[in-house]
Amino acid sequence: MSTVFPPFEPNGQDDGGRGPKLRQIPVRLLVPNFITVLAICAGMTGIRLAIENKFELAVTMVLIAAFLDGIDGRVARLLKAQSRFGVQMDSLADIINFGIAPALVLYLYMLDQAGPLGWIASLVYAIAAALRLARFNVSVDSPTKARWVSGRRWPSRDPRAPSAEGRAKNTPGRRRDESSPQLREGQL
Repeated sequence: MSTVFPPFEPNGQDDGGRGPKLRQIPVRLLVPNFITVLAICAGMTGIRLAIENKFELAVTMVLIAAFLDGIDGRVARLLKAQSRFGVQMDSLADIINFGIAPALVLYLYMLDQAGPLGWIASLVYAIAAALRLARFNVSVDSPTKARWVSGRRWPSRDPRAPSAEGRAKNTPGRRRDESSPQLREGQL
């Protein structure tokens, strides 16, 4: 008797269970996933701290989560430890750290005073983050589609964002580039 919903077999075969045992996995493959787990812990701790009205620490934990999320993929590439499991784990961490945690921290800090509209704003942000991430995950398999994902990249992962060095060039007290628009217009 066949079932209506057969078990999902991503590789077209049934490997008979749960996959490799933990001791069969090299440590270098676990390091990036451990960093991702730490990022999830930081994001969730940020939510807990916001519930306890410790908003400065809550924001710090969300920023730590963003930092850890930014380095887990780099560590995976450095150790040649990229895996499909790691990609899925990173996506789940992204929705927690860049969707749910900021929405809840902001709601508990300020938007709760707006009543139902504040909650709706938090929901819209979290849902938009989830939809954007899902759209990216679907299009990442095709290089041509990945270029056309609408919306901005996550701020901590945007290689086009100005670096600290680039921002330092335009701060007061530093010598500005000769070709800067401020010098051409006679402003300093």
